[in-house]
Amino acid sequence: ASRSIFFPVLEITGSAGSTGRQGFKGRPRLVLDDGSHHFRADRGQRKEVAAVDSHGQYARGIGQVGRCHRGPDPEDQAADAEPVVKSESSLFLEKRLSLGTSVGWAVVKPSKGTWVGLGASEVSFQWRLSSDDSSPLSVTGRYAPFAGVWTVNKRDYDVAVHGIYGGAEYRIPAGTATLRAAAELGYMLIYARAQDKTKLTSDVMGGKANISLGGGADWKFASDKILVGPFARFHVGGFSIFNVGASARFVF
Repeated sequence: ASRSIFFPVLEITGSAGSTGRQGFKGRPRLVLDDGSHHFRADRGQRKEVAAVDSHGQYARGIGQVGRCHRGPDPEDQAADAEPVVKSESSLFLEKRLSLGTSVGWAVVKPSKGTWVGLGASEVSFQWRLSSDDSSPLSVTGRYAPFAGVWTVNKRDYDVAVHGIYGGAEYRIPAGTATLRAAAELGYMLIYARAQDKTKLTSDVMGGKANISLGGGADWKFASDKILVGPFARFHVGGFSIFNVGASARFVF
C-alpha cells in the first residue's frame, strides 16, 4: 500500500470580488507550499482544510471539498485563451472550395488506330456557388492527363494526352454518402513520339475537343474535411474514353 505524505496548507476565507490571504482576487485559492496544487473555495463559504495528501485527496477538514487539481487552473487557462478569429479569406473559402485528386484506369478509343492505356490521374477543384451546405451546384475545373501507346497505320507512338476541362457538378446527399454527377467541356492536347524515331504524321498531332459526363460517390474519411470515393467518367469527341478510379478531396 502506498503511503500518503501530507503537506501543510492555509485556511482561506473569501467570496467573489474579495482578496484572499494569498492575494488572489475574485476566486480565492488555497496554494500549497510547493505551489503545485490548488483548489477554489466555494464563493461566499468558509473552508478550513488541515492537510492534503500526496495523492491529491484532502485528508482532514470541515466538509469534503473534492480532489486537488495538480498544475495550472484549467478555468483560468480557458479564460485567458484568446478566441480563434478566422480571416476574411478563410471565411470566404470555407465550405465552398475543395481540391481533389484521383488515380485510375482509362480505356481509350481514338478516332483512328488503337490505344493501349498505361493509367490515368487528375487534379481538380470544385467551387460551390453558395456557402450554404444545402447548395448542390458547384463549378469545376480539372486537369486530366492520360498516357498510352497509340498505334496508327501500323506505327506505334508513345503518347501523353493532357486534358483540361471546365464544367459543373451536382451533389445529392444519400445517407452517409454524397452522390455526384458532372458535365464538362474540355480540350485534349496531344504530345506524341514515334517509337521508331521517324517523323510524326498529322494523325497524332494537334488537339481534340471532348465532352465529359460522369459521376461518383463520396464518404467522409477521418473528418468532415476529407472525402473519398469511387468515380466513373465517359468522354466523347476526338477520343472516346471510359475512365474509372478512386478520388480524394479536401474541403476548405
